[in-house]
Amino acid sequence: MPLKIKVEPMFYTSDEVAEVLCITKQTLYNKIHENERLKKNHPIPPFIKSGGKTLFPIKLFNEWVSQQLQSAKCL
Repeated sequence: MPLKIKVEPMFYTSDEVAEVLCITKQTLYNKIHENERLKKNHPIPPFIKSGGKTLFPIKLFNEWVSQQLQSAKCL
C-alpha cells in the first residue's frame, strides 16, 4: 500500500489574491504590468511567474499583508 503524503499548498492563485484584496483579477494584473513596464510603484504582493501563471507564495503574501496593515496604522 503506497504512502499518501499530504502536501500543503505553497502558492495562492491570482484569483485568490484578488478576492482577498477585494479587487478584480484584471486590476491585479494591471498593477503588476504597470509596475513592470511603466515603472509605477503600486503596492502589490510578491509573486513569481511559472508556466504562464502568476503565483503568490503564501508565506510572503501573508507577510506583505501584515506590512500593509502596519503601514495603515500610521495614518
